This record gives sequence, structure tokens and C-alpha cells, in this order.
Amino acid sequence: MKTLYRWLMLLGAIALISCAHAPLPTAIAPQQLVEQLGQPHTPLILDVRTPAEYAGGHVPGAVNVPVQELTEHLERLTADGQQPIVVYCEGGPRARRAAALLDQSGYDHLRLLTGHMAAWRAAGLPVEQAPQRVR
Repeated sequence: MKTLYRWLMLLGAIALISCAHAPLPTAIAPQQLVEQLGQPHTPLILDVRTPAEYAGGHVPGAVNVPVQELTEHLERLTADGQQPIVVYCEGGPRARRAAALLDQSGYDHLRLLTGHMAAWRAAGLPVEQAPQRVR
């Protein structure tokens, strides 16, 4: 059991180191994103939380692709890979992982929602409840 624990700790450390060296995407404040909702060039808003978290409330118009399923949906996210994508989760770690994966897959126009869903809710911004998933 101790050996398994050591391996898991080593893998976690490797993951943290690799994420630490990846450049972070540009941030976008919740209020800036609200102003872009419904505009002609609205970015793709990608919620990488679990379906249950998403169903409990998400940014209006967001598409839910849990971070662990992201590789299965990469080519279907945007038509040309050039549409801006705003990625968020509840507090940041999953969104940073997703952004690193998207960056490695050639998506150039990535942004992280500042403060993620926790900040969105705290600001009293609109929240949708209806499920909406990539199929």
C-alpha cells in the first residue's frame, strides 16, 4: 500500500510540474464575459466540471465537457479551431488542465474565467440551470 501511495504522489508531482511550466492562458473577468454574451462573436464557453455540477448552475450558453472527457471532443469544439474559448471549472485546477490540453492540441485563442464559477456566482451574475452537453 505504501508503494502505491508513493507512486501516486510521484505521478501527482510530475503532473504539477508539467502544468507549472505550461504558460497560462489570458484571463477574462466575469463582467467582461457577461458583456460578450449574445454578441455576434461570443467565445465558446467551456465548462469542464462534472455533469452534476453543470446541471446545478452554469454560465449562460456554456457547453459542458468534463475535463476527463475532453480528448474525446477536441475536434468538435469549434469549426476551425480559431474561435476564442473561455474555459472554467469551479475553482481553477480542472480548467488549467483543460486549457493545457487544448493548447497542446492547437487551440490558440484560450482564456480562463477569472475566479471561475465560484467568482461568477459570488458576483451575482446570471446562471443557467438547463443541461447542455456536447454530443
